[in-house]
Amino acid sequence: MALYETPEEPSDGLTIDESAAIRLYTIEWDEPHPSLYSMLNHALMNDHREHLRPYFKYMKLFLTALAKLPCVPLLTIWRGAAKNMSEEFLPGTPVIWWAVSSCTTSLTVLENNMYLGETGDRTLFSIEAINGRKIRAHSHFVTEEEVLLLPGTHMIVQSQLNPAPNLHIIHLKQVIPEEMLLEPPFEGAYLYPKTKRRQWYRKKRSIIPISLLTAILIAAVIVGSVLGRRSPTSMFFVHQVDYAKVKTSIAALMDDNNYVDGNYGPLFVRLGWLASGTYSRFDSTGGSNGGCIRFEPQCTWPVNKGLSIARDRLQSVYHDHPGLTYADLYTLAAVMAIEQMGGPTVKWRHGRVDYDDGKKSPPANRLPSASQGAQNIREIFSRMGFNDRETVALIGAHSVGRCHTDRNGFEGQWTSTPTTFSNEFFRHLLEDTWQERHWQGPKQFEDVKTKSLMRLPSDMALIQDPEFKIYVIEYANNGSRFAVDFADAFEKLLELGVDFPSSY
Repeated sequence: MALYETPEEPSDGLTIDESAAIRLYTIEWDEPHPSLYSMLNHALMNDHREHLRPYFKYMKLFLTALAKLPCVPLLTIWRGAAKNMSEEFLPGTPVIWWAVSSCTTSLTVLENNMYLGETGDRTLFSIEAINGRKIRAHSHFVTEEEVLLLPGTHMIVQSQLNPAPNLHIIHLKQVIPEEMLLEPPFEGAYLYPKTKRRQWYRKKRSIIPISLLTAILIAAVIVGSVLGRRSPTSMFFVHQVDYAKVKTSIAALMDDNNYVDGNYGPLFVRLGWLASGTYSRFDSTGGSNGGCIRFEPQCTWPVNKGLSIARDRLQSVYHDHPGLTYADLYTLAAVMAIEQMGGPTVKWRHGRVDYDDGKKSPPANRLPSASQGAQNIREIFSRMGFNDRETVALIGAHSVGRCHTDRNGFEGQWTSTPTTFSNEFFRHLLEDTWQERHWQGPKQFEDVKTKSLMRLPSDMALIQDPEFKIYVIEYANNGSRFAVDFADAFEKLLELGVDFPSSY
């Protein structure tokens, strides 16, 4: 996967293997398997160095890649831990971090509770770094401003602050050790900035107060902890969102006898699906992150017509739960709708952020076209990283809901139970006889027997294409298999393009 994501000509003069080594380090592996960064850092921090032996070849490649990257200029970077570490970092004491330490230059990540934890003791490190390596151009998470500190980073504790209950802020300053703790991976490699003023970093300076920026952060954290309210302009608050209560709030909005079929569930599924289905693995743009579907131009795309109804319906949930992002809300609503309509439990995790406008909206032609055939379907879903099985499973979302002429021009329901999740979509598609409907609207199909069910041209492509049809037959005959495959594929869809916290 890391090699697959690596361009043929990586930046910074790295080889493909070197760039892929960094990318491999950043990838979060599926449970129950521990990720590479976790296993490697566990070995680096172990007193028995033989634990590192299995990683020697990878470490050589990984450290060579990092050493080739330019040192970042002197700057403050951040790292969080969900525990109290103040007793281990007393002011004036030297510390050595033996692991590869992932930090960030962007305070926006502190909006996300996953970095510091939502409850209990938390420690925030403010680090004056001199030789960090920015890895964004070689990371699996291309929008994440991640900086890696090399193993053996030597620092001096400058000061501590405890601005709020259970919150500890520790100010560290990196120094160049008299004796190098990490051997350069190749001749000519430089681990610290190339400068004749190197001794500047070794000068003993008086301990200075936390920077103004940190002071602002502290004040925001205190206010956020006390008031528990969202500021429309602040990006510093660390909110605690009770997602169990969010789910309850969403569930309470599903049923409404005054809405189509008495249930908003199908519309919520459509909102989450279309918010996520814009992702491209080729440039890592699009997807649910940012919540751009609520902004122009994305909200005005014809394919998204009618979704404002779902967004308006969910607005009260957003206001009732400070710290909740629209991007998380829209995807969680889709997950809750599937479950409420009798479908499988789809794994979901929070961590999506909201953008301030629609400037990062992807191109308008990325979503599937209802009027196209198998070639278009395969191109669209392959761009997102889905195989044929996953593609057919995701189109199985047509087991719920209906088409509206005032939204996409098509009309009718796919199944006899449009608010119940099942494999009925595949059973009717395979077993019924379909004919083109003669009407004033766009080309669509109806079942010959009752003329009460409809199919889009893209639906019919699933039985016209031999490879797709294999999975239509399987799902028509095995509803349990469909439910499992849909849950896995839908989870993957909702997470495309999201930089979930992994190594901070």
